[in-house]
Amino acid sequence: VLEMFYEKLTEKQRASIKAVTGDGARWITDCVKHYTPNCIRCMDSFHVVEWANSALDSVRLEEYRKLKEDIPKEKRGKGRPRKDDKEHLEKKDRQNKADMIKGSSFAVGKAPENLTQRQKETLNTIKAMTPRYYRAYDMKEALRLILKIDDYESAKVALRKWRWRASHSRLESFKELASKIKRNEEFILNTIKYGFSNARIEATNNKIKLIIRRSYGFKNINNMLDMIYLCFQPSNSLTWKTLKRRRLANALSFTHTYTRRAELFPDSVKLRIRFSLNNLKLDGDVLNIPLFMADETDRLIGLALDQRSMAKE
Repeated sequence: VLEMFYEKLTEKQRASIKAVTGDGARWITDCVKHYTPNCIRCMDSFHVVEWANSALDSVRLEEYRKLKEDIPKEKRGKGRPRKDDKEHLEKKDRQNKADMIKGSSFAVGKAPENLTQRQKETLNTIKAMTPRYYRAYDMKEALRLILKIDDYESAKVALRKWRWRASHSRLESFKELASKIKRNEEFILNTIKYGFSNARIEATNNKIKLIIRRSYGFKNINNMLDMIYLCFQPSNSLTWKTLKRRRLANALSFTHTYTRRAELFPDSVKLRIRFSLNNLKLDGDVLNIPLFMADETDRLIGLALDQRSMAKE
């Protein structure tokens, strides 16, 4: 996709590109070096933290599997176990700890200032019960804070210290993360130096994914685009009350439209208007107008009448 974008640009337009920011994919770096070798390549902090969360999640699953394996398999007869059955109580306690580790992804994934009281208690339990897992969490948070440093030189020193710590952490996922960061260190530091961020673009991408998932997919790409345009309308035009008012306002303008065009078209030219979330379509004498195009109703009616008149001639 990026290569197709570059191909459509002129040499002058390519030369005007000063910086490119994205994730750490090698194909992006290769493409940027090939088409715009003089621009600054940046790697967005969002993707670095995403890498750290993925490494932390690997440690979480490792700890969960270890606790799960340590749970003894008790042989029981029929009926419920006795309340004072020590073997059963020990097994239940270990099972609860394993379940707590398994369900701790939200607690360790959030910034400490955004934690609820229950999530803070979960973190304290993790610190006391699984120091290895808590050490991984601590490294993730340290990396997140480094990416918020404004001073380039301070961030460079802190990032290299963090890389040394991660590479000697005896955690395989964080060793791999240290290698990734070493490979992309220049791009990460460029982001800190110039203050670029893909936060708004990533938020938009997530909203689009949510729209598609909420609709269980789309068979027609036009329907998908219509829904995206509708959902991304400004907040003052997104409410159903506003859409109903638009319908009323446009319904009042229909009379004016038909009257104005009565001199140009014979009486046989008739048109029915329907508002919906579907894409724009003229089906016989029915014109379907998407709700996000309600402001253009007058113009669309004119175009539809022109098309129907030409078809009759």
